[in-house]
Amino acid sequence: MVKTTTCEKKVLILGGGVSGLSAAYHLKLGEVPFTVIDALDEPGGNCRTIQRDGFMFDTGAHRIHDKDKEITRQVKSLLGEHLKRINAPSKIFDNGRFLSFPLEFQDVFSRMDKGFTIRAGIDLLKSRNRKGSRDDFEGFAVHSYGRSMAERFLLNYSRKLWGVPCHTLSPDVSGERLKSMTLITLLQNFISRRYAESAHYEGEFYYPDRGIGQLSEAMARFIGSGNIRLNSRVTGIFHDGKRIERIVMDGHESFGVDQVISTLAIADFIAMMRPVPPQDIVNKAKSLKFRNIRLAVFFIRAERINDAATMYFPADRFIFSRGYEPKNRSRSMSPQGMTSFVAEVPCFEQEWAWSADHTDFLSRVREQVVETGLVRDEDIIGCTDERVVNAYPVLEKDYKDNVSSIFEYLSRFENLEVSGRIGLFKYLWIHNLLREGQDTARRVAEKIST
Repeated sequence: MVKTTTCEKKVLILGGGVSGLSAAYHLKLGEVPFTVIDALDEPGGNCRTIQRDGFMFDTGAHRIHDKDKEITRQVKSLLGEHLKRINAPSKIFDNGRFLSFPLEFQDVFSRMDKGFTIRAGIDLLKSRNRKGSRDDFEGFAVHSYGRSMAERFLLNYSRKLWGVPCHTLSPDVSGERLKSMTLITLLQNFISRRYAESAHYEGEFYYPDRGIGQLSEAMARFIGSGNIRLNSRVTGIFHDGKRIERIVMDGHESFGVDQVISTLAIADFIAMMRPVPPQDIVNKAKSLKFRNIRLAVFFIRAERINDAATMYFPADRFIFSRGYEPKNRSRSMSPQGMTSFVAEVPCFEQEWAWSADHTDFLSRVREQVVETGLVRDEDIIGCTDERVVNAYPVLEKDYKDNVSSIFEYLSRFENLEVSGRIGLFKYLWIHNLLREGQDTARRVAEKIST
């Protein structure tokens, strides 16, 4: 039996990740009543900080980029002296050594095989003169960097990260960074270290001194615990074809609503709608894939591994795609004289990496981490793992058409707004998510005031 509860709040926010919290933050500023609903036992979604045995690590290699000045000011006001500006490079692991990311002249011509370097240069010139398709990520990558460089540094990595062949991926998976890389900027990167560090893959970013979860916690404190309902899973979304009328949680409690902001995975949202949407919309939603990640975290008896903010591992022999040393973001993330390493293993639910026993999973990743030479096996004093659901939307070639059709259908619901990475099915960074939350709150406040 479903218990119906009168919702005194005008707005129900589904999902307490960064975008949902940002929307709530701005509604609170505007004195608009709301309630945030989240299935976890703490706010933050996939942007949390976890503590184990005196070590802290994030649910992903998160950073706050200074790309939106207004959002940066808001983050500074929320975190104050706890927000630090960090300068740490990113690196690529290649044949037993780390190269700068992006590639620099010194690395390419002094540390890589000369035969490969010459072949890569010839491939790049050929690719720019060849009329190949750039409608998929593989074609885009080969055209941009040549077959040799693309295969070595981009295609292997992308197959591992997204879990599907690169020719089925949209060029959009390259994100803002790779799309801005042209032949001219590649040459500038090779020639000028200063240009490489400032133009694309920034070594500079902001980071809270006790982990990225500190941002979510700060927003949650401002919002107020009375406005956040945790351990509550949305199980039903009921509508009359024009408006969302009520939200069912945990299969038994129903909330009437005036306005709804959803940051839930868009495929899950469609699946929970009653009456059921048209079959073509249901099919398009089912076709959307999300990539999970499973973290393998190793606690290490050493002062530091290296100076990198993020390390990328494109080779197929490693099941992890990237890793990071939390201490390089903030010294507070590890006890004095210790450090840690977090390896991200992308996987779908049906893959071994997701379902494997805790011990088997950590044993396999540990063996591979030691193989890189980053750490010695005898220096690892402990380990743990963590599963992160729906970490990345998989942007396949037809995703835009499918997403467009879904949102065209959802646009008929006058009291619904959708936000967030998995809600919008977009690869968004933290500053994008904060902006999405703010803009969504503004639209909802305008609806309420009219």
